[in-house]
Parts: sequence; C-alpha cells; structure tokens
Amino acid sequence: MADRVLFRYFFQPRQAPQCAGTGSGRSRRDSRLGHRRDGGSQGVPQPDGAGCDHVAALVCVRHRRRHHFFKAHHRRARVDSPATVTFRFVRPDGRQVWLEETSRAEFDAGGRVVRVKGLTRDITRRKRNEERQDLLSAELDHRVKNVLARVAAVVRHTRRRSGTTDEFVNALDGRIQSIATAHSLLSQSRWSGVSLADLIRHQLAPYTTDANTMISGQDVMLTPAQTQAVAMVIHELVTNAAKHGALSSPNGRVSVSWERTGADATAALTITWHELGSPPMAAPVQSGYGSSLIRDLIPHELGGTVDLKFASDGACCKIEIPLYERR
Repeated sequence: MADRVLFRYFFQPRQAPQCAGTGSGRSRRDSRLGHRRDGGSQGVPQPDGAGCDHVAALVCVRHRRRHHFFKAHHRRARVDSPATVTFRFVRPDGRQVWLEETSRAEFDAGGRVVRVKGLTRDITRRKRNEERQDLLSAELDHRVKNVLARVAAVVRHTRRRSGTTDEFVNALDGRIQSIATAHSLLSQSRWSGVSLADLIRHQLAPYTTDANTMISGQDVMLTPAQTQAVAMVIHELVTNAAKHGALSSPNGRVSVSWERTGADATAALTITWHELGSPPMAAPVQSGYGSSLIRDLIPHELGGTVDLKFASDGACCKIEIPLYERR
C-alpha cells in the first residue's frame, strides 16, 4: 500500500541563515483530508494541547522540525536533489506514527536557502513492514545457524565412527536427509508445528510396508525444536532397525505408539518404539554415534528422558518429552 501524503507546502524563510522556527509560508493538506492553511508557526496548536486534533498536531510538528529540513538543505547546498528527513511522532491519543518529510530547496547566489517546497508522508505502514521483515530476517538467520551447527556436529561425529569412506557417505547422507525432511515439514506448516504421526511416517517411508510397521497414537503437534530432535532420534532407530533389527528381516515388525499424559506444566509425551522378529545378535553394538544420539539428544535439547534397550528380538526405546515450554 502506498504511503499517504498528509501535507504539501511551500515555505520561504524571512532570514534564511536563521531559519530554525522562523519563516512564513503556506501549507496544504491532501485533498482527501480537506484544506488547511497556516501563516507560520504562530498560533499553531500544540500536539499535547487540549482539543488538538491529529492534523493540527502534525502541522505543529512540521513547524517545530523546520530547522532540521533547512540544515539538511544547507548541507546539500547547490545540489538539485531533494532532502529527506524521517522522524517518529506520538499522536495525542498515544499512538506512534512515522513521518517522512521530503523537500527541495532553492538557493541564492550566496548559497543560502531562499525557499523550500515539499510534502509530508505518513510512512507508518512502510516502517511496520520493515520491522516485520527485520524480525523475519533475524529469525531466518538464527535458524540457518542452528541447522549449520547441527550438520557440522553430525559430520564430525559420523566421520569419527565410520570405518570406510562409503560407510561415512551413506551414514551422513541419511542423517542430512532426516534433517531435510523435518525442515520440509516445518516449512509446509510455516514453522507452526508438525504432526508426530506425519513425522514418523516420513522417517519410516524408505522401509515401511503395510506388513512390517504399525503406527498408533492420538493427534499430537510438535514444536519446531521438538520436531527436529525427534526426527533425528527416529531416523537413528529406523537406520538401526534396517541394518541389524526388525526391518532387516522379512518377518520383522516395528511398532511405534505414543500417548499424551498430564496437563499444563505436567503435560508429557511418551513415544514407544518396539521391534519384534529381529535377527538374533550375538553382541549388539550399543556405543556407536547413533545410539549415543538416541540417548543424549532428547535430554540435552528437550529436557526429556530416553530408555534404550537391545533385547534378543530387537530394540526397544521409550522416549518421554515434556510438552510445556522450557524457559
């Protein structure tokens, strides 16, 4: 929406070198607002005066700040371009508005301002939009830094625990894809939250069939922080099941269920991952980066708890996450 023009004016100072607060001229309100003329700063209502309306207050502000405009033009002496001054104004009703004064000056042979033409615009909408854009940019910058930090940590730890280059590449690709999937779901919801059921289905998608998975639970929405952490943990459980557990066997089955308990400050989410029919493992590895991430990420980032066990028929993991907002 375009800025609204409040005033158009012509001003000629009596003594250009001493222009602050002095002068004579005329001003005209935009035709949509009606007409108003004044003959200088004398008799102009004060912004905080009783019965002073918005337009009269703006006239007063323009006269009070006139010296700023002349100073701006003196700094630009003999330059045929407008001078612009932006300032904030508090209306008599307490609301803040932003005004922009744009004026063009004419100079005499000595370089002194002899007359000024200009207009005053209400740029409050523009300022509000700029403020919102700044907030969005700051939030985007924060999220990008968090993602890069998370990816850097994943790369570092994956490299340490990988025996070969191929193993490193495959593990890293899967973990980055897990992060990307979580961000895609968050983007679709404009970062307002993600359904836990949708998140688990997307993480299981590469391996799931109607016969080997069962997902059940009430509708629960995760916050962005919860979404990212849970996505990484579920990915590690899925990867382990596909390599060594139930999803590596034609007879294996994975059950993922969840329930919400409590209310307000005691509200919590419990997710249970249970594998059945896994191939027997003589000595399951429990100290790799994947199992460390499963055990440590939720407590570190969400203040929850994780109980991970490797039984003879497959892994069992119980995750508890507080649903109240951490301060």
